[in-house]
Amino acid sequence: MARFRHFRPLTAMVGITMAALLLTACGGSSSSSSRTPAEGATLGGGAAKGIVRNALVEAFPADDAEALPLATAFTDPVNGTYSLALPVGTQGAVRLLLRAPTSEERGERDAATVVCDAPICVPAVGETPAVAFGDTYPLTFEMSSLVQVDDTSLTVSAAITPLTTLVERHYAGQPTGARNVRSSNNVVRNLLGLARDPALMQPVDLTVANNQADIADVRDTLLNASFAVLAAQEGGNFSAVIAALETDIAANSLQRDSIDQLAGAISDVRDAVNVEINGLDVAATLASEPVNAVLESCDPGACVADAELDIPEDAVAEAKQFVARLRGVVEDFINTYLDNDNNFEVRDTVRARLDDVGHIANLLVDEDDDLNGMPNDFGEAAVAMAVHLLIGDGENISLEEALTQMFDFFEDGLEGRDIDAAAGTVVVSADGETATLSAGSLRGATLNISVGLADVMADLDEEMVTIGPVFTASLGGTAQRSGNQFEVDDETRLLIRLNEAFALPLGDNELEGDFPPASLVLEEVDFRGGLTISRGATPGVEAGAFTGNFRLQLVRNASLADAIGDELDIEGDAEGATLARQLLIVPRVLTLSGDFQAGETHFRASFALQLDNIGSVEISDLDDVAANENADNFLAGTFSLNTFARLANNLPAGDITLVATRSGFLAAEFSLTAVLGSDTIRFRTELDSDADSLGDALADAELPLITIDDTQGMSIQIDPNRGAGVIMRDGADLGTVRDENGTLLISWRDGSIETLY
Repeated sequence: MARFRHFRPLTAMVGITMAALLLTACGGSSSSSSRTPAEGATLGGGAAKGIVRNALVEAFPADDAEALPLATAFTDPVNGTYSLALPVGTQGAVRLLLRAPTSEERGERDAATVVCDAPICVPAVGETPAVAFGDTYPLTFEMSSLVQVDDTSLTVSAAITPLTTLVERHYAGQPTGARNVRSSNNVVRNLLGLARDPALMQPVDLTVANNQADIADVRDTLLNASFAVLAAQEGGNFSAVIAALETDIAANSLQRDSIDQLAGAISDVRDAVNVEINGLDVAATLASEPVNAVLESCDPGACVADAELDIPEDAVAEAKQFVARLRGVVEDFINTYLDNDNNFEVRDTVRARLDDVGHIANLLVDEDDDLNGMPNDFGEAAVAMAVHLLIGDGENISLEEALTQMFDFFEDGLEGRDIDAAAGTVVVSADGETATLSAGSLRGATLNISVGLADVMADLDEEMVTIGPVFTASLGGTAQRSGNQFEVDDETRLLIRLNEAFALPLGDNELEGDFPPASLVLEEVDFRGGLTISRGATPGVEAGAFTGNFRLQLVRNASLADAIGDELDIEGDAEGATLARQLLIVPRVLTLSGDFQAGETHFRASFALQLDNIGSVEISDLDDVAANENADNFLAGTFSLNTFARLANNLPAGDITLVATRSGFLAAEFSLTAVLGSDTIRFRTELDSDADSLGDALADAELPLITIDDTQGMSIQIDPNRGAGVIMRDGADLGTVRDENGTLLISWRDGSIETLY
């Protein structure tokens, strides 16, 4: 590191990437965003060949032909747009399929239709007549799209059009090990002279006058609409048009006559638009000139495309602008965090926001005030109501009696429970599935609770109720005391998964035999919903509140359950040992997202922790889960933070996303993505060592590679150990970085040279 002691900007790049990942050590425990990564990336865009309405869109892993949909959505009944959220942790190539839903799938929605934006459209439905420009016809074909989703993706543009279908078909036509989303986009772009990836377009309704439409979107829409002309020539069979191109596309080529027909179809669409719509002046050159340029450079038989893009002349200029913006970010980061002479207050930055989260968390979790006990009071009453639904006689019961019944059921004493003053009536619904407590009270807290049970089978003849192996419950209500409040919304759900079902006697709070049964094992608990916690101001302590959503999933770890059971056996607690082996569970997923408030401070914050293999990794000590770790036994998972804040003092506020993923014993990836006004900058690095310990890996004194990109294809990769790097767009080199006599120089492809800092 001595050779870099004068390179403050370069070390600052390392500092932004690494220090920002450790900002939680500066006094915080969470962060905020207008969107939580725990929800998964959102895919969205328009569907068009013209506009496609009420169609079903399904998302699949692109490399698994047998997979079930990851998520689904319907296109808008007016403008044909859609939006769907992928499951948490979805990464890699994602295939989108658009089709007409079945009658069962669409329910009360209208049938899927397509707006004709060609001179004539021919539906491929038996005797259905052709329709004219601006009319609609039934959706009878499928289209697809292809996007790449990574661990920091929040919103991904994913139009679904004939052009995106060609991209997806090229990808599917490659050998499994050679598939690459970037290359498939490049091939289609090169074959048709496109200026951007097809999935990035926003389809324009050519049948409606729109002088505000983006010129690039109009051009791409014309090109997509031309496929309707080609389909009409095939009797409306769009699939036949794609199939005719698919084999050539897979081989990175198109026949000259296919491209020539496409260019002619573009002119047909242009003519229809200009004749039918007054005020939308569209020239055929918008879409046909790039295609004609491709034709001029083709061989006589076919046009062959490279999987790499030809870099336009302005690409180097764009890269220079990106580097200039990056300089400003690094310099402000230095001034905010690394300059020892900086004594001004840092507000609304990531670090300050995390301090705020920690402060509010301390306000809401105070063991010495009235707020702290309310979740327990609420929980005790809710469990008592659930127990009454399970083993009660179906009649209404007082809260005090329900609590007594519960503690008797679990063979737990009443001493110190302070339930004598409990008030209120638990009302059981006529079907026996829901219990409600209105204006009840327990230990001075006012309670309003509703509990519902599902997946419970009652045998009235045998007077038995069977539970599991999967058991679900709904929960909602509030607890209030001394100006403080704890609330879970009516959408809150609890799932319990057991290794087997078990039976309980109805109407009898005296259990016969052991509970839980000796063979019963708790496998999973998943609790999720809406949560509000608020405390009133008291002398010397300000008011604080959190309102948002949460999820807590806990799963069984057999090795830890056995280890704790063994410890309890040694201590002579045989009953505790048995319960530990049967019921001990550990957190696998914890997410929290919502609004935080304390005094004048108010912001959104979220975080997510997912431990992928916590159920199978060997753990012997709950206080030291890393005690048994080695190259073959390690805890893998992802931790993410979000905040809407400023990365540094003089930068605009924006969405900040921090993600750390551990995939090996000494293998981890880190990223920090910052939306700075209209710009997005992402810093990425990783640890990948075959050392025997983290200490040995750090002792190597090798700094990791750093990648900085704009999430749109422009990137800089720096090796801080050599002072060297490369600047790329869409995988093509635009310039190189080198250390020359203590100065980092960029040599651009246009022959110019400038300093990195």
